Amino acid sequence: MTTVSAQYLMKANPSDKKTSTETFFTNSINGPTWSHGMKISMENDNGTYEMHATILLPQQVTYGPNDGLFLNLSDGETIKLTTCNTGTATRPFSEGYEFDTYYILSSDDVAKLRNNEVTYFTITYSGGEYSRRTIYGKALISKLISLVD
Repeated sequence: MTTVSAQYLMKANPSDKKTSTETFFTNSINGPTWSHGMKISMENDNGTYEMHATILLPQQVTYGPNDGLFLNLSDGETIKLTTCNTGTATRPFSEGYEFDTYYILSSDDVAKLRNNEVTYFTITYSGGEYSRRTIYGKALISKLISLVD
């Protein structure tokens, strides 16, 4: 199991809870440049769980209203999260382009993510997808949820 050093961040409204931003995956842990990556944080706003994400891919891609993130879990189930932001990744970073979005998690999603690791994920965007086996971030989402419960 991966050790996660995420932290709870205090917000102005005590009923709103948010974590620090942590690396879910990257193609370059020790290298000088990145072309693929995703950083996430979790927010609990009066019982509504939001997973905020910055996605880095090597090309400028467009995220539409039906695009999102598929999370394959250790129990064999798959969760589909739909992006709440749409648009084109145009912010250059390292050797790729970043896009900021967030996903709203249902209470069912939260329960499944509390009790399972993410083993594989797929980011979908207009005209394509990026898939990867999860190595570093397997237990990260579960840990972030526990920090904002």
